[in-house]
Amino acid sequence: MRLPGGTLSGAQAGALADASRDLGDGHLELTSRANVQIRGLRDGVEGELSERLHDAGLLPSFTHERVRNILASVLSGRDGGFADVRPLVNELDAELCADPELAGLPGRFLFALDDGRGDVIAQGADVALYGIEGGFALVLAGRDSGRRASPAGAVALMVEAARAFLRVRDGEWRLNELDDLGALGMGGDAERVAVPETVRRVPVGVLPQSDGRAAVSGLVPFGRLGPDALGELRACGEIIVTPWRGW
Repeated sequence: MRLPGGTLSGAQAGALADASRDLGDGHLELTSRANVQIRGLRDGVEGELSERLHDAGLLPSFTHERVRNILASVLSGRDGGFADVRPLVNELDAELCADPELAGLPGRFLFALDDGRGDVIAQGADVALYGIEGGFALVLAGRDSGRRASPAGAVALMVEAARAFLRVRDGEWRLNELDDLGALGMGGDAERVAVPETVRRVPVGVLPQSDGRAAVSGLVPFGRLGPDALGELRACGEIIVTPWRGW
């Protein structure tokens, strides 16, 4: 199940826990794309699982589910960064689901929104925004394209890049498989910025927020959550699954 930006409410986590208990092996597994998996599904439960996910708001589009691969800075809007990218995650997800053409993106195609802290920009996204002073740099296959966007135009620029890939691809799954990124026609004239090449993970522990509250960051052993841990997630206000299989 894809979680744009890795975000889950406590109620949604509870719905996943129930589905895993009733239809699978009782566990949830976290992925390197900040998504979750239910393992050990019994035969013939696909329809019921889809209905449960849809009712929980976790499956808004049956036609576009595989393209909703969106990473986002884990602490964005809570502390640090040039801008809060969380609203952009929701906007991008809505734009992807609303456009029939974008359902043709390969399931491996990955978007990322990094607020400038460098925690997700090095995760190998095809199309990414990297926060800089005054806006965002468009990063394609890990390279600054030279295009810039304000927060208001950021999602439109990402969608433009995704459509450009669909226009030029010839069986390629990822941007880095293209012989020439210039064929996308997405280059700009801005001075290039240094894009981090190593992931800057959020530290584990209690993390102060700018609003005076605190977030708690933890790792999940082997990325696998059992029934006891899943039961406790219902009481959480918001859960953010991280690309390094934590929360």
